[in-house]
Amino acid sequence: MTTESNGSIGPTDYTRDASGRFAPGTRGGPGSGQGRRIAAYRDAVRDAVEPEQLARVVEVLLGRALDGDIPAARELLDRVLGRPRPASEPVDLALPTITNSRDAVAAMSTILAALPELGAEDAARVGGLVQVALRATEIAAFEERLDALEQRLRLGQA
Repeated sequence: MTTESNGSIGPTDYTRDASGRFAPGTRGGPGSGQGRRIAAYRDAVRDAVEPEQLARVVEVLLGRALDGDIPAARELLDRVLGRPRPASEPVDLALPTITNSRDAVAAMSTILAALPELGAEDAARVGGLVQVALRATEIAAFEERLDALEQRLRLGQA
């Protein structure tokens, strides 16, 4: 086991084995500490601001928004409703009707080929729909097989 530098400026208090992997017992780092700092800031603000003061801030922001202050209105709406997600442009994809796993594979191939046009988020969303359609098809096929088995059992027992 050797102690090696990671090439960056700062502490190098970790050890690596001959293949470069972290050695057993090497302390896992919590990162840069940014998350802890932000949490501490939030705690400090939460401790310093009384609920009545926060209500007053919201009243002032609402008043400005109602007076036509667009940034105030945007801030208020973003905080209350959440930021709107950017609208995606419609993309024309000719996907097959999903009746079996081959159809799903073909649909996923089409989605992957259109990835540059779609973007990762829309491709993931459409791929999720293909998965749901395939799962529904599988459930329907399972129900058909189960119904057939139950019918055979009924006929055999009658």
